[in-house]
Amino acid sequence: MGLNMMSDSEKEEFIEYAIEKVYFFIDSQFWSKFDVSKVQSWMQNFRSLDERYCAAKLLDRFVYYSEDDVIQLLKHGLNELFLRRDYLRAEDESGYSLTNDELQSLKNQFIRKTALLPLSEGNPTESSHAVARILSNEIGFPEQNVLSPSNLESDYFNNFDRILIIDDFVGSGDQIIEFWNLFDTKVDEESIKMYEFPHKFPNIDIQYFCLVVTKEGYDRFYNEELEHMKNLTIRYCEMLPTKFKIFGDDSVYFDQEEREECKAIIQNLISDKGFGLTGYRQLEYAVAFHHCIPDASLPLFYEKKENWNYLLRNKRTQEHVEI
Repeated sequence: MGLNMMSDSEKEEFIEYAIEKVYFFIDSQFWSKFDVSKVQSWMQNFRSLDERYCAAKLLDRFVYYSEDDVIQLLKHGLNELFLRRDYLRAEDESGYSLTNDELQSLKNQFIRKTALLPLSEGNPTESSHAVARILSNEIGFPEQNVLSPSNLESDYFNNFDRILIIDDFVGSGDQIIEFWNLFDTKVDEESIKMYEFPHKFPNIDIQYFCLVVTKEGYDRFYNEELEHMKNLTIRYCEMLPTKFKIFGDDSVYFDQEEREECKAIIQNLISDKGFGLTGYRQLEYAVAFHHCIPDASLPLFYEKKENWNYLLRNKRTQEHVEI
């Protein structure tokens, strides 16, 4: 149903419903690090009833991963993608008689023999380091197992069976593709590309492990033109299907008529604000984590301008904060 088929009272009723739901999520800590005052400030960007209605539709289906969500996703991912195979093999070998202590011992061995390599180019503020801290603080990976990609020593690899390149979110896939194919790291002061690791260290299993991946980002890994990506196994905890693209054909945010109307309304609203509608590579998501909001989300969530209030901060918000 298009906006012109709705009464003003119906729009106001939905706006109130969506905002109250957001306040409940914040008060209940389901949306950790969200701030009621920031929601109120962000909603002030939208002046007309139709603008406020479209903004409320975005908040109603906003995908947010709290700190607890991130911890549970990581635990589930490690268990299902890595440990389960070890458990099943050990159970089979023991005639399915392993005790809980023996299963815990297998987990401890996996953690001890796994190195974590944050997907970054040396910037400690990048979100992959937040994932590394959670893996260390909440799941028990030793801090010395967290490697720096800028300078590595081959002797240290003798301690590990595998290296997990860790990250929180794959939008377009650009970051991991560039990191794997183009990033120069140093091993024993020798400069090598990341994709050369499997050849240089064949006894170490190297995989990419991320929290959440988009469908189009995941599909890019298997593009025939990306030859070196074939050497890297991709593991993820959760996939966002295309229905979570805000203005996509099968969007969960709007029905077909609303989608085009709200897209035009918001585009007109931000036309003089200094940022685009759909953001990086036109990914157009509404997704955030406790520790960050990726630039795959609409810029209207994180941009800070003189005439625009942000909802959540990311690195671009920081760049635009006036000091």
